[in-house]
Amino acid sequence: MHSQSPELPSEFPSTSRDSTLRLTVRSLAGQVVKQISELKPPHLDLVQIVDDFRKATEDFRRVSFRLYFQASDRTLESSEVDTAMQTLLAQIKERHGLELAG
Repeated sequence: MHSQSPELPSEFPSTSRDSTLRLTVRSLAGQVVKQISELKPPHLDLVQIVDDFRKATEDFRRVSFRLYFQASDRTLESSEVDTAMQTLLAQIKERHGLELAG
């Protein structure tokens, strides 16, 4: 049986972006992580939930996600990551009805 060797970590730095989305009270933040991952933004390496906040007077939550981007062959340009985030947020809104929390 042939086994694959584990992928070596990139020698190039990762960069992250935080984004806070407005979710219904019953929405699962873990499901949003899965939805983001399934959209496969270019160079997305990891998605983490960093905050989950709800005011008692509101019927929604604000969940903050940290998205890490990294290329294995070069350092990413800030504009590449910004474009990936803009595209991702538009797709999340269109496909799942999620919007940035204001």
